[in-house]
Amino acid sequence: MNNFPQQLLKNKAETNSLMHICNYFKIFYKTFSLKIILFSILIAFNLYAQSDTLFYKGNYNIIIDSILVSGNETTEDFVILRELTFGIGDTLNPGIASYNRERIYSLRIFNDVRLRPFSINEKNFLNIEVEESWYIYPIPFIVLKDRDWKKLS
Repeated sequence: MNNFPQQLLKNKAETNSLMHICNYFKIFYKTFSLKIILFSILIAFNLYAQSDTLFYKGNYNIIIDSILVSGNETTEDFVILRELTFGIGDTLNPGIASYNRERIYSLRIFNDVRLRPFSINEKNFLNIEVEESWYIYPIPFIVLKDRDWKKLS
């Protein structure tokens, strides 16, 4: 221990309290820096590019028998379906799927759009998974001043 703080302080109680305060700040600094490191690691794992939108890899051509939309709580299905350039009975390939994904995403009301074709009992389905953005609605705030209707703010 360094004798310099003890020379400045008059009694041992003041020295002990100062040492407790210094130890507290050391512990706070260590835990705070540890929290910063953990936070930056978590942010690094959460910042990633959007994954591939298609379930199938490579070249494929499938005839769509049914189109399902999931993940939309506020947006109606027809808003998403009207952006598609194909319909039931049309052929879907990776180029068309990518183009239509971009069309849906360009509405700017979704954070994530995924087109996932799958097959059940020799029928081909296309599941369009969307993640909606948050909606913010302004709420007017009116205050009556001095009980006078002419002084609204």
